[in-house]
Amino acid sequence: MKIFLIKKRKRSKGFSLIDLLVSMTLTSFLIMGMAQLMCHSILIKRKTDCSLRAAELASLKIEHLRTAVLSGDIPDTSQTEELEDDRANQTFLRKWSIQDVSPEEKKIEMHCYALNYPRKTTRVTLILSTELGF
Repeated sequence: MKIFLIKKRKRSKGFSLIDLLVSMTLTSFLIMGMAQLMCHSILIKRKTDCSLRAAELASLKIEHLRTAVLSGDIPDTSQTEELEDDRANQTFLRKWSIQDVSPEEKKIEMHCYALNYPRKTTRVTLILSTELGF
């Protein structure tokens, strides 16, 4: 009877070059996707911060104009103002106009936006009744 000697294969230890290339490719795709997501989220945050600050500046100015109109110190009917904002490191533009709707009512319209993002305009309209006081 013949006895066959079976040689055991020597098991290789470690990874092959193809394994490394596949894992490096997958890892690089994941890292590039995460980097793109981070860049996009930073851009959206900047735009949102500018919109929020523009709304805050518009609200402050419209409150000032409201008290001026109700007290009788009516400012110019149409003006534009450029602001340097230290908190947002942006330059904002505020435009407003005051119109007479009727003898007792006035309409204040405000447009405020950052010069870097002119398409993100905050618009506020307020109608005041001098007879009612608000």
